[in-house]
Amino acid sequence: MSSKALEEIKSEIITFTKEFYSNSPDVAELGDYTPFLYALGEEKWVESQIRQASQHIPTNDPPGGMEDQLLGLIEYYRENKEDWILEICEDVYETIKENYISNGMIVTPYFEWLDYGTKLANSPDKSKWVQRVAKFTSNFTPIFKRIKSPSLVFPRNGVFIEHFVDLYQLTGKEKYLSSAKNLADNYIEWNQFIEYGLFPSPHRLFGLSNEARIFKDNTGLVNGLIAVYETTKEEKYKKAIEKWISSISEKCIRGPVYGRYKFSIDSSNSSKLFYSFSVIDLLCYAYHVLGKEKYLEVAKGIADSWLEKQSELGLFPFEYNGKFSHHDCMTDFTISLYRLWELTGEKRYKKSYEEALDGLFEHQSFNLHVDIKTGNITNENTVPRFVPLEGKIIILSESSEKIYKENDRLFKLLRDR
Repeated sequence: MSSKALEEIKSEIITFTKEFYSNSPDVAELGDYTPFLYALGEEKWVESQIRQASQHIPTNDPPGGMEDQLLGLIEYYRENKEDWILEICEDVYETIKENYISNGMIVTPYFEWLDYGTKLANSPDKSKWVQRVAKFTSNFTPIFKRIKSPSLVFPRNGVFIEHFVDLYQLTGKEKYLSSAKNLADNYIEWNQFIEYGLFPSPHRLFGLSNEARIFKDNTGLVNGLIAVYETTKEEKYKKAIEKWISSISEKCIRGPVYGRYKFSIDSSNSSKLFYSFSVIDLLCYAYHVLGKEKYLEVAKGIADSWLEKQSELGLFPFEYNGKFSHHDCMTDFTISLYRLWELTGEKRYKKSYEEALDGLFEHQSFNLHVDIKTGNITNENTVPRFVPLEGKIIILSESSEKIYKENDRLFKLLRDR
């Protein structure tokens, strides 16, 4: 793709994002757009967004509503090191520590999660059925929130382990590393992790944990374990990482990653692209930190299974045997291919990356779903946060840095958390 075409796409991404968010910053999703607009040269606009959002931070959202918020603040602090930003980060940290940590793990009161979930369900990428259920449920959640509810442990909240490590690396304050280690220590003692090597995801209605969901739930937590090990070099974290990779390789990888593992029947299903790209990225990170060649081989095996599915337009299906692509998954899997090219030097990943980049920008545009063979739009909805996230590829294409090196700025910016 020509540099002129990339400049046009960059301009479209910036224009769309500024028009959508300027008067209404998304406080919960700061990490999904502010770091990328900053890297694309919109420093003053991002400062305005952060300052507007800061009036509403910490929010009343449960931990799941703070993860991207805190990530956006961390990445903004990484760029300019201004004390007022760190003060907001500390407020979020203290809110989580004081209100949501129980028995060494981050917990979410069920009715708080239900209320927050109904707000998210109106996103254009959700099915009409999900939206209808959420609309009905929202009539009752204000009443439910007044009732003391049981708490759930979502393993995806383990992403805060990595956030706290980031804060430690940026500030040198031991309290952040101590919190990261305390969380990691308790998660790796979870009974189902000890027995199965995977972290259980609670049922969204009944709270029972019969399933491990790989995307976010497990990958977010294990990326945190890698970050803690990278910082401390403590053997227990290395062993936990190795255990998880061994378990997922045995239970969930059959070409692509099958990302929903049922403990009761020892079986996995669902081969959507987000399960695969998130595991590839984790394996690349694990290889970079632990240096085990087998991790890269597993990542290559997953990627190679998807290369067979890439269409002549460069697009990948959302489901392994599916017919349409997915906007956000195309962005992240394209970056996964670049990661593998950088780490292996193997030309098939470079070729596939370049074809995927062309397919994304020429055919996907800002549409949610596109037929991978014809380029016809099958769902023209635009999910606003997916647009600036697409900017990650512009940043990557313009950068002279490598993702995996001592200065890890590009790695931090491109990670999907």
